[in-house]
Amino acid sequence: MRTWGRRIRSTVDGQFGAVVFVLVATLLVGGWLTYGAYATTETTVEQEQRAQAQYVGAFDHEADVVVDSPVFDAGTTLSNRTAYFTQATPVLDGTFRYTYTATDGGNVSVTATVEAVFRSVADGEDGGEYWRVTRPLNRTTASIEPGETVRLSFSENVTELLNESQRYDESVGGTPGTLAVAFAADVTTEGTVNGRSVARSQTYRLGLSADDSVYRVDDPGTITNATKQTRAVRTQVQPGLVGRVGGPALLVVGLLGLLALGTLRYQGQLALSEAERAYMAYERDRNEYEEWITAARLPPEARDGPTVEVDSLEGLVDIAIDSDRRVIENGPDGEYVTVVDDVVYRFSAPPEPDSDPLSPLVSTNGASGDQGTDDWGDDEVADEEATASTDGND
Repeated sequence: MRTWGRRIRSTVDGQFGAVVFVLVATLLVGGWLTYGAYATTETTVEQEQRAQAQYVGAFDHEADVVVDSPVFDAGTTLSNRTAYFTQATPVLDGTFRYTYTATDGGNVSVTATVEAVFRSVADGEDGGEYWRVTRPLNRTTASIEPGETVRLSFSENVTELLNESQRYDESVGGTPGTLAVAFAADVTTEGTVNGRSVARSQTYRLGLSADDSVYRVDDPGTITNATKQTRAVRTQVQPGLVGRVGGPALLVVGLLGLLALGTLRYQGQLALSEAERAYMAYERDRNEYEEWITAARLPPEARDGPTVEVDSLEGLVDIAIDSDRRVIENGPDGEYVTVVDDVVYRFSAPPEPDSDPLSPLVSTNGASGDQGTDDWGDDEVADEEATASTDGND
């Protein structure tokens, strides 16, 4: 409505400097966000995995029952247990297996050796060795591709191994340490994996220990060692939604706002005319004092007294309040009247200006503003006639 257009123009004209500052700030912020989103190139470095290799080693072990018993028949094979019987299953048969996988292929030479290792280990955190003796059990060399397996078998009487360890310790007069026996597989891998040269060594251990009538096997299970080949990849960071959309939007709002503001100011269409100011003052008073105004039609005889013209609707309402009267909106022509002691106090509303520079920007429905005035028809008769003797606030 035109009322809103006048109110906007009045506010902007009165706060012109502040509005310009806000629009300039909006323009700068939008430009900064847009520049950051589209003009600058921010990158990040990420590590991209190109290839992977896994080297896998494990022991399998079993022992055959050599004597009949109510629990096991002779010839029964016990496999991959944590404990075996010293008398019933004295010989431990084992196999060490080694393989590798590579995502981009490979070919390596594997040298594997299985040894019996005897040690006297000092008690305490340092775990130093008093002595160490190794005895080779099996050895092999093979060229393998990814997925192929190298196997080495061994078979030893564990009771004899434990006694052998005791003899080594006695040969040096005995030690205060703990005697330890283990099978150790030393594996050396050399060749090409995933297009790169490799040379690696690793030892896998299968520990043994005596525990009364059984011997225990400390099996580490399957041991997998993985290697990865990565490369640094530089990628451009995509701007966020605020920068991609909010920046240009603020830029356009700020720019168009400044252009529109400058055009209206230059053409003199921003400041209100005297007629517009007068009408806005009337609208303000009409809305503020609506509860003191009654729409009615005065009979001709109620206006026979002297007439006093009042400059504003607010002044007329003050007279009505002081006189304990109401203001009569007399017809649709914007005439307001209060009769006090046969004196007619009259205010005529200013005509609404015909146009407003901002009227294309707001909807119009023919109304003059936010007034609560009633429509008057030519043939309409007021429901009640207001007379000079009308008292009170109805």
